[in-house]
Amino acid sequence: MHLAEEIYKSRTNKVETNLTHIKEVMSKYPDDFSPILKLCPKFDVVLAHMFVFRLGVKVEDVDWTSDMKKWSEEDCRRVGRSMATIMRMVQTGLMAVDAWKKQYVQLHRLFDEVIGFEDFIVVITNNLLRDNKFGMMFRVGIGAALSMSDAATDIYVISTYYGKEELVVQANAFLAMISLNIFAQMVIVKANYQKSGWRVMLREFLITLMFLRPAMDAYRVVTSKEDDFTVTDPLMEVSCLSFEIYSRPVYPSFHLIGPFISPMETLIEHPFVDR
Repeated sequence: MHLAEEIYKSRTNKVETNLTHIKEVMSKYPDDFSPILKLCPKFDVVLAHMFVFRLGVKVEDVDWTSDMKKWSEEDCRRVGRSMATIMRMVQTGLMAVDAWKKQYVQLHRLFDEVIGFEDFIVVITNNLLRDNKFGMMFRVGIGAALSMSDAATDIYVISTYYGKEELVVQANAFLAMISLNIFAQMVIVKANYQKSGWRVMLREFLITLMFLRPAMDAYRVVTSKEDDFTVTDPLMEVSCLSFEIYSRPVYPSFHLIGPFISPMETLIEHPFVDR
């Protein structure tokens, strides 16, 4: 959709500037935009707020019984700004548009009655998803924080288990699982940095051994920082190492049953001992 690309190409983070440019494009193609403005006269305000990059904390409601023709600038601000929050929780522009449409039921008229409107909005949301890094920052940041906090709790649990003689076997099992996990990460790092020098390789190995890999990968994804000597880009590396986050829940389940294993074994071996 050339209209969507043209209206998006001069996007800025200032609502007033966006609004001026959007009005210019709409006046340039009156026949294409008149069906939209007939149903929602202030749709340019919606787009102007939608174009502003932000993290998005919440989706503000608009009276579901209200008519788009009578939407105030505040209503349009809420509808436009909501897209940033919605995009933080989805992966594609089409998914964002679908959620946006469900949130504000009045928008269904635009999708149903204006030919090409859905394609127009999907192109815009795809561009917003591509360019707005706040959603990705939030997702990779949360993932890195969870993974690093999980590593801290693993170390604490292992040290606690080693302090109790009856839990040494479980502690050894946990330590073996973590060691295997780290080894797998280092194999991936070695494959990814095989073209780099030994200094870079050593740096990456230390990052992995110090449990800083999730934070470093998150930083590289958010800043789009790439190394000329890596085989994959930062986002692909995060994807390859994502199993580390999901494999950890396998052994924390032992944290819950570990303290009960030794007493149960004792009970089985000596069932008739008076307790």
